[in-house]
Amino acid sequence: MKAKLFILLFALVGFTACHDDDPVVSPEETIEEDDTSEVFSLDEPDYGSVASNAPVFISSSIQAEVKEGLQTFLTNIASLEEAEVAVVKDEDIGSYEGKLLELYQRGGFIVVAQPEGDHFREFAGKYGLPNAIPFNASQDVLLYATSNKREHYVLYATNPFDKEDIGDPVILSMLEKNAESYYKRRIYELCRWLKEQRGAKADTRGDIQYVTQFDPNIIIKECDRISHDFSITMKHEVADRKTSKADWLDMTGSVVVNYIVYGAYVFEGTKQPGDYYIVKMDLTVRNGSSYTKFKKKHGLITHWGAGYYMKQFDLYSALIDPSKYVISPNEDREAQERKYRKLQDMAKQMLLSRKVHDDLVVAGISTYKAPSPGTTIGSTTYTSSINVSLTGSLTAGTDMLGSTAFSAGHSSSESKTVSDITIKVDTEAGSEAVKNSYITREIGSFKLPDGHDEDDVEDLIPLVARSDFNATSTWCWSITPGNMVFDGSDNGFMIATLFDYNYASYVHSSDDMFYPDGYHKNFDSVGYSYAEIPHPSREPFGLIALKNIESLPIYDISIWVQDENAGKGDPFVMLDSGYEPGEEALCALPVGTYYLEFTMKYKDPEDPTHMVESRWKIENLEVKSNPEQSKATTSTSTGKADLVEVKG
Repeated sequence: MKAKLFILLFALVGFTACHDDDPVVSPEETIEEDDTSEVFSLDEPDYGSVASNAPVFISSSIQAEVKEGLQTFLTNIASLEEAEVAVVKDEDIGSYEGKLLELYQRGGFIVVAQPEGDHFREFAGKYGLPNAIPFNASQDVLLYATSNKREHYVLYATNPFDKEDIGDPVILSMLEKNAESYYKRRIYELCRWLKEQRGAKADTRGDIQYVTQFDPNIIIKECDRISHDFSITMKHEVADRKTSKADWLDMTGSVVVNYIVYGAYVFEGTKQPGDYYIVKMDLTVRNGSSYTKFKKKHGLITHWGAGYYMKQFDLYSALIDPSKYVISPNEDREAQERKYRKLQDMAKQMLLSRKVHDDLVVAGISTYKAPSPGTTIGSTTYTSSINVSLTGSLTAGTDMLGSTAFSAGHSSSESKTVSDITIKVDTEAGSEAVKNSYITREIGSFKLPDGHDEDDVEDLIPLVARSDFNATSTWCWSITPGNMVFDGSDNGFMIATLFDYNYASYVHSSDDMFYPDGYHKNFDSVGYSYAEIPHPSREPFGLIALKNIESLPIYDISIWVQDENAGKGDPFVMLDSGYEPGEEALCALPVGTYYLEFTMKYKDPEDPTHMVESRWKIENLEVKSNPEQSKATTSTSTGKADLVEVKG
């Protein structure tokens, strides 16, 4: 029997975010001496809404406050062998290594507490687990969660206060009451995410898929998604009467930044070769958790106030080259610490300048598709959409997803309804950092009518500025081949996140001498993060096309790498489908040399009631990459298959 073989190139890709708090005012200054004094704080959220029956293992070394917070939502305590969620301290990972790997492989979630060491990094590198722990992980990173669905959640949470700095027992008692729910409130967001992920349909992105029919239009699938949950401490003086103690607000804000990344690597073709990273950014500024209204007596004078409300939120997203600063587990401790300090210095400069440092910029980066939406003024709705089509020889996926010699693309569109918000979008020249600014309608000053109260004050503030605010943006970066991007390269990048949260308070006084038209006070909080993302597979792939030119079906097609084990043990890939005469069996494979076997079944010429099976082989089948299907035939395409055995 003869078998014609065609080689087609095909490929596709996939891909994937640190934080520094404002100075916190000393809590002693927040209390007045009379019995009307108070520090205004937030009511507890509905904890029951995120309660889950997921079996959870929590190691004994987890600090008490964190353990208590987790057990508020995850009450089904189980052994590590039975758990779907495991919470372990970074330093204890080695003690649970084998069982954690089993949990991960069965689709469970690994949650690392205080991941400031290298233990999870080494564990992830050893077994190929997804890892998006920021390089600046410290006590600010309270919990890091990941699973084999490649979702990540980074929870930033700073200790709300330091008991040793507070001498007054009355103040300490009051602050402890406000702070005892702090970890609970922060962990609430993580457990809400866990519940959502456990209820979501399982995905197979990042896994190898072997195509059984040629499709010239392959959709690039997401390869990584990461969620950064920043805690923002807000303890500020919002009004000062001079004649008595000032009014203060003691709140905790929260910002969640989600990145979903799609990637492809183009070897050759009509598009510029190199990496293409499609980014979908989802932002949630939890204004509702940082907002309250209040009424405060100062003798005969009353202050009506509200805060904190969002005035402007700026989010910077950049792709950076960490090659000089990546910490390798193989390096000695001194070298690791030196790189760590250098990267921290870079991060501080980014915070101060609101720009990506020149030494971190990715060489050859450009914006292939501009951010969507662009700048909007006076709109109540906007659409975030992207349509990227790549043509040529390419891969998609951190391993390999389908492949094609023609084109691959990703398209998405999402509409949002907003009011009282202006969106301003800039792309920073040189670094191509994307800056999305969300600016609340200016409130100004107002003369309130007689009989006003805190509800009148609240009505002055746009709802979007005091409620949870959501926004979406999409864009695509491209990187031309260079020192970091080339065939076979294992180099990757990081996504850097910087935000500038400009918020404010509003106070109106019943005394015409103080704030008769209202008094606004502005504050800023900044945060940053940067974390590794998986790069697209840059290994060329080809597509074997075994055409059935016989008059009988072929099936049970198995392929091994051509070596001393060819034809033995489990094949590299096996196609389950059968192929009728004239059909082609297609399979995407890395460029190389392979051994192939297939089976035919036919009627025995001497006994038509009896079926005979025959097994055939083709050796030294060379798979090459080629951007054009018409030129994909290899020198072995007309080679004759050799008989292996006859059954029956």
